[in-house]
Amino acid sequence: MVRVFGETGGGAGEDPAHPGPDNCSAVLEFANGARGVWVTGETAPRVGDPATTWQHVRVAAFAERGWVEWQEFGRWTVISPEGSWQGDYGGGMGRWEEKNLAAQSAFHEAVLDWVEDPSRVPGTNLAQSLHEWKVVLALYHSSVTGRPVDVASFDPPDDLMEWLGSHLGAAPPPA
Repeated sequence: MVRVFGETGGGAGEDPAHPGPDNCSAVLEFANGARGVWVTGETAPRVGDPATTWQHVRVAAFAERGWVEWQEFGRWTVISPEGSWQGDYGGGMGRWEEKNLAAQSAFHEAVLDWVEDPSRVPGTNLAQSLHEWKVVLALYHSSVTGRPVDVASFDPPDDLMEWLGSHLGAAPPPA
């Protein structure tokens, strides 16, 4: 992900567990020139259990050569232009809990192995996770400034969340 241009609305960090806006819309540009749309909040497509506020993540990509979709706690699908289909049902919460327990167990085993032998540093996706969070912060910055943000050169200001709160009308403007 190389560039983001977005807008935010509502909330402004009223929930300390989720200090961000209620809604986000953004256009994402990737290194290969592909573009995507990011939508969260009330205007995002609903999948999963509509009674939850957390079980509605959906990722979809549409292209000349077919499309793919993934739903949190739901299904994944790949369809080619010729009509071939691959997919599976994710199994809902029960299967997620099973996978999460296995992942947590493997994580703790890796940490204990690392403590016993410092040369056995566990592999992580830390660089990717940090990039993803930088994209979120760039989206927030874009919504405040009204300008696209180049992610590679973006250095979030220390008071970005205060700027965002002011933009959303929930906090006094930053000094």
